[in-house]
Amino acid sequence: SIIYQNNLYVGLSNGIYKLPLAHRGEISLAQANFTPVTNAGGQAWGMNVVNGKLLLGRHEGAFEVREDQIIPIATDKGYWNFLSYNHPKPLVLSGNYNGISIFDGNKQKFYPVGNVGRFNESARFVLADGNNVWVSHPYKGIYKIVLSNLRTTNVQLYTNKKGLPSTFNNHIYRVKGKIVAGTEKGIYEYNPKSDRFEVSPSFVLIFGKKY
Repeated sequence: SIIYQNNLYVGLSNGIYKLPLAHRGEISLAQANFTPVTNAGGQAWGMNVVNGKLLLGRHEGAFEVREDQIIPIATDKGYWNFLSYNHPKPLVLSGNYNGISIFDGNKQKFYPVGNVGRFNESARFVLADGNNVWVSHPYKGIYKIVLSNLRTTNVQLYTNKKGLPSTFNNHIYRVKGKIVAGTEKGIYEYNPKSDRFEVSPSFVLIFGKKY
């Protein structure tokens, strides 16, 4: 779900729905009903606002949501998410079933310009951190993809051999400038000096070793 242009959008297993928010910031006061977005039936995987546009990932491809309809951006199967990547010009990275697509971030229109090289795993959880793109895979660990002018120079996989408590069920995030991972045994942080994941000294005080 996401709030965009004073509407609440929700993606379900059978389509995208929109609810107008008459009272900004107070969803419970909305008096209208949810209405389906035209041509958006079917499973919705993710929605993100990038460069002022609402982008939608579905099994059927990548789309831009405009008012009461969706506009196709790419028709390859399976897009999960979208994030801005400004290096050196505004671009959009999109995790999908087979890796990460790159879209031109033109304000008027998004269009595909290529893919992140040397990486073809499903990329449902993605974040960008400078020249590094991080991807967490539920069964294989966490990948760090190093880019230079959009060319992949290195792909590193972090598992229990690189500090994580398990290879499975890791989810990557960036919190206050740090790369952190939610794991089966608490929150871990990436240490660039040791090139390993370690127990987060701040989060462990809050969550301990909770899954």
